[in-house]
Amino acid sequence: HSRPPTAQVFDVIDPANPAFGQRFTAVAVHFKSKGCSGATGLDLDQNDGQGCYNARRTAQATRLNDWLGTTVLPAAGDPDLLLLGDFNFYALEDPAGVLAGAGYVDLAALFGGPNVYSYLFDGQLGRFDYAWASASLAADSVGAGVWHVDADEVPLFDYNDEVRDPSEASFEEEPDGSALVPPRVLHEAASPFRASDHDPVLAGLFRVADLSVVKSDAPDPVIAGTNLVYTVTVANAGPDAAANVSWSDTLPTGATFELLSAAPGWSCTTPAVGAGGTVTCSIASLPITSAVFALTVQVSPAVAAGTVLSNTATATSPTSDPDLDDRTSTTTTTVNASANVSLLKGASPVPAIAGQDLTYTLTAVNAGPSFAAGVSVSDPLPAGTTFVSLSAPGGWSCTTPAVGSGGTVTCGIASFGIGSAVFTLVVRVDPFFSPATPLVNVASLLSATPDPAPGDTVATSSIAVLAPASVTATKSVAGTYIPGSLVTYTVVLSNAGPAAQLDNPGDEFVDALPVGLTLVSASADSGVAFADLGTNSATWNGSIAPGGTVTIVIEATIDYGVADGTVISNQGVAQFDANGDGTNEATAPTDDPATGTPDDPTEFVVSATAIQEIPTLDTVGLALLALLLAGFAAVRLRRAPR
Repeated sequence: HSRPPTAQVFDVIDPANPAFGQRFTAVAVHFKSKGCSGATGLDLDQNDGQGCYNARRTAQATRLNDWLGTTVLPAAGDPDLLLLGDFNFYALEDPAGVLAGAGYVDLAALFGGPNVYSYLFDGQLGRFDYAWASASLAADSVGAGVWHVDADEVPLFDYNDEVRDPSEASFEEEPDGSALVPPRVLHEAASPFRASDHDPVLAGLFRVADLSVVKSDAPDPVIAGTNLVYTVTVANAGPDAAANVSWSDTLPTGATFELLSAAPGWSCTTPAVGAGGTVTCSIASLPITSAVFALTVQVSPAVAAGTVLSNTATATSPTSDPDLDDRTSTTTTTVNASANVSLLKGASPVPAIAGQDLTYTLTAVNAGPSFAAGVSVSDPLPAGTTFVSLSAPGGWSCTTPAVGSGGTVTCGIASFGIGSAVFTLVVRVDPFFSPATPLVNVASLLSATPDPAPGDTVATSSIAVLAPASVTATKSVAGTYIPGSLVTYTVVLSNAGPAAQLDNPGDEFVDALPVGLTLVSASADSGVAFADLGTNSATWNGSIAPGGTVTIVIEATIDYGVADGTVISNQGVAQFDANGDGTNEATAPTDDPATGTPDDPTEFVVSATAIQEIPTLDTVGLALLALLLAGFAAVRLRRAPR
């Protein structure tokens, strides 16, 4: 017959019970039997092996599931349900599919396999008796099975042999023993051999598992910027397997994920490499064993020395645990710092040039593994130089001398990260710096963080200084400025030093005469002057001592046909070595000293009419002229009349 289901909530209230505090709801069930009496319509045997009333049992399973969801679960306030009873269907029939589809688990089959049975009838084994558990309770079940105390016993000795039952099987023993051949009484009323034609299904609920987690760290202390390995050990001391075990570990601030070596069978999720976050691992069932995980993190190089990293791992499982205190484990790690800092120094140009700018490039380097704290770079300017400018990277605070002054350049930063910082320091070399003395500059770097490889924080630059030549040129002109006449250019090259102008490759002076003039000759009081008549150019090659001069005379004629009033403008170019590299890379145009304007060409105006010039006499000429005039006077006096 069909019987309405009945539900009852049970709580474990004994504090000594490891499952103390657990709750489940037992539901007694009896579905319509397979007998065909009164069956009509779809309840008739459909010849599909499921017997009569399969449609009704399927509907009962559907309504049972609805009732559990809408009434029982809200009232119980707990997801653990256990459906017990004679369901009158086989494990592969439609009603079984309804319950399995709703998430209920056949515990006897789960723990005993598909061939479990709970009754024997007419020589055939079968099973109508079930313990269906909700998914949450199935995961927390210790075991289940059929207790064969009835079905395996011969039906000769039945629970009702002492009562004459007209409906009982003919093979059962009668109270008077008349059914036996020969007739005899075997029944012992005080100890029946079987109490039912069905075996009871036993279910063990609420696993008990002593789950624990232990966490350790290495190394401790750890250096900022290096790896730290956490060892996480999750153990189950039993007595049962722990269901749905997971552990999680939120990485501490200042640490990022690097690597996780997980125990076999566990499924894990981790942050991306180089990111913070939470590591989580889980397994459906953890037997009595332990699982070891190696979690590698990198401590940020920016973590300050003395920082204490605290990290906690927590294990969870719905399985009852007699000791919940050991499901959490915390370890602390002290952070130290170590920074391999160094200082490099370069100079440009090399050699330096007296009177010109010199650029020092200072490169502070932190090779880690940690950030360096309290870093400063100091560079006292060498004697014979003055400050011009400083370019410093962002984040650094610098002090410098005034422009044009000597002193010390200092830059500092509170925390110097991994990498390099480049400073560009420009100084001016004294124009009278002695070439015999090297220009030595020593810079140093200091850091408050221990350095694993000291000795490279002082950088020295020692370079030669060249004192080059400084050549200027003047050019004057003299002559009768009429077509066909001769004009003379006098060029004076002066070297202000402090170095000599050498006879380098190429010309030291070039003068290309303008249109209207034809080159006649070129001469000099030293070196070699050359008149290239083909190109109408005069050149000079030679050396000029510091403070010395050379005079070059260039003669040319004014071409016939040059119009009256034509301005003839001419300017030569001195070529000299201004940086001491042996090449004449610098130039200086000639200047007409008569104008008072610097670097201007030398000019004259052509006239068609000759302008007679009164020649001038030197001292000797004047003396001879005086003697001649005196002679004329003496002769005249002698011829005077008497």
